[in-house]
Amino acid sequence: MGRYKNEPTAHGSRRTARGSRRTAHGSRRSFRGALATSVAALVWLLAGCESSHILVGTARQPIPARQVTLYVSPPAGQYAQIAILETSSKHSLAFTEQGKTDIVLDRLRTQAARLGANGVLLRAVSDQPDGSFDTGLGTSFSGIHGTVGVGWGRSTGKSIKIGRGIAIYVRPSAGADSKADSPHP
Repeated sequence: MGRYKNEPTAHGSRRTARGSRRTAHGSRRSFRGALATSVAALVWLLAGCESSHILVGTARQPIPARQVTLYVSPPAGQYAQIAILETSSKHSLAFTEQGKTDIVLDRLRTQAARLGANGVLLRAVSDQPDGSFDTGLGTSFSGIHGTVGVGWGRSTGKSIKIGRGIAIYVRPSAGADSKADSPHP
């Protein structure tokens, strides 16, 4: 192997002055590996959401999430409880409180839809602390009269939203079917 910059190695790659290898295209092999690892970690974080359910009834055939209705009070008519749901806004890219709440409600709908529920009886949406963002900066100046140091730091707490609800199946009432079939004046 050569000791000089850009001298070919036995594998057809080249070594730089620091000794790291470069391929024929000039990119570092370690960069590709780090990029692949970073992308895999990002996909894992974004794909995973903090959700759980406990079945208290019988699950039904899954339905589209857009067909799931949110209820803040029990619906009129008969309904069956399917599961107790809990989810959070963790691993989402939402920064505002409303954005986090929207994520939680969408995740509750999705969970309910997977269980075949056509409704979610909302029980609570609350905040939960989830670490902090910390940053700092400092420098010092040396002169003939001594050294002066200056620093600045900032810490901001972050939180996630937690949502709890009950996945329910609301049975269609006989009056609702006849109203849907009748023409509107």
